[in-house]
Amino acid sequence: MRGFPSPSGVGPPAAPVVSPRLPRTPGSCQSTGVAISVLVVDDDDDIAMLLVSSLERAGISVARAGNGREGVDRVRAHRPRVVLMDWMMPGTDGIQAAQEIRQSTDIPQPHIIMLTARVHSSDQEVALRAGVNEVVAKPFRPREIVGHVRELLELAG
Repeated sequence: MRGFPSPSGVGPPAAPVVSPRLPRTPGSCQSTGVAISVLVVDDDDDIAMLLVSSLERAGISVARAGNGREGVDRVRAHRPRVVLMDWMMPGTDGIQAAQEIRQSTDIPQPHIIMLTARVHSSDQEVALRAGVNEVVAKPFRPREIVGHVRELLELAG
């Protein structure tokens, strides 16, 4: 597990990240006339809006889904390059949604970052086996998530 460096350089690193892997195929983010680069999938309105507003302030195009089922549908429709997804959601959870996205061979594959309070190594292994590229522990620092997303978007070109 690695973490983003703390902004001040003092204290523990923020938001640990596990086994980053690049997406298999970068997404085009084109759909119904609205291009998005990032999809935030979280049933918690406060967390979702914090991420959406932070990304928008950074000039990154973003959309939101409130649950895993809607997240899968929006990935298919909008083809984002990066998906920030909560694990524990009612109905289709983040693991099930990630598996369904990875099984969809008809869409470009996004980089999936799982945002979760589940930080045990066995949980992280489950997420990675489901096709998640990275696991980021909650609580996280939005500024660091935005910086990391910006790097991923630059790599995806």
